[in-house]
Amino acid sequence: QQWHQGDVPPAAAGGSSLMAALSLIEPEWRYHIYTGMDAILYFAAQGHMARIKLFHAIRGNPSGSPGPYDLLVCSKESIAGEYFTISASGVVHMCEDGTPAEFIPIGQWVREHSVFNIMKQLPFFKNYIIQRMFRTWRSAARAQHFEKVRQKLESRLFYAKPKFCFAVMDIAHKVYLMKQTRLVELEK
Repeated sequence: QQWHQGDVPPAAAGGSSLMAALSLIEPEWRYHIYTGMDAILYFAAQGHMARIKLFHAIRGNPSGSPGPYDLLVCSKESIAGEYFTISASGVVHMCEDGTPAEFIPIGQWVREHSVFNIMKQLPFFKNYIIQRMFRTWRSAARAQHFEKVRQKLESRLFYAKPKFCFAVMDIAHKVYLMKQTRLVELEK
C-alpha cells in the first residue's frame, strides 16, 4: 500500500495519540512528519525545545523496498512487536523478543543512514539480488542441461548396453594380451 507526502500516515488514521501529538506540534511541521528522517529533521530544527519530545516509528518504506533505516512514524496504539522511538537525543530500537533496547545517537543514525543509502547506489549492491537470482537460475539451467546430455549419452553409449558390455570387455582383454605377446625379436 503506497502513501505520499500530504496524506495522513497509515498508522495515524483515526483518533490516535499521533494525531493528538500532531495537533500540538509547531504549525510549520504539522503535516510534514511521516518518516523517521522527517522526525529527525524536526528535532534537528527544533532541538530540545521541540513541543513533541518523542515519536514512535515502525519499519517500512513508503516508496518501495524497506531498508534497515527506513522508518514510518506511527501512533503508539498501532505498535505490535518491534518498534523505534525517536527523540532529540537519538533513536531507541525496542525488540519484541525481549532483548535489551539499543540506543543510537542521532548523529550516528544519520551517518549510518547516509552511508547505507550511498552503498545501496553502488552497482554491486544495487544489482546484487538480481545478479544472485540470475546466477542461481543459470546454475540450475546448466545442471538441467548437463543431466539431459548425460542421460542421452548414457542411452546411446555402446559400453552401457548390456548385450555388448561383456563382449567389449572380452575383446579389450584379448587385445591387451595380444599387445603383451612378442611376435618378432629385435636385436639391439
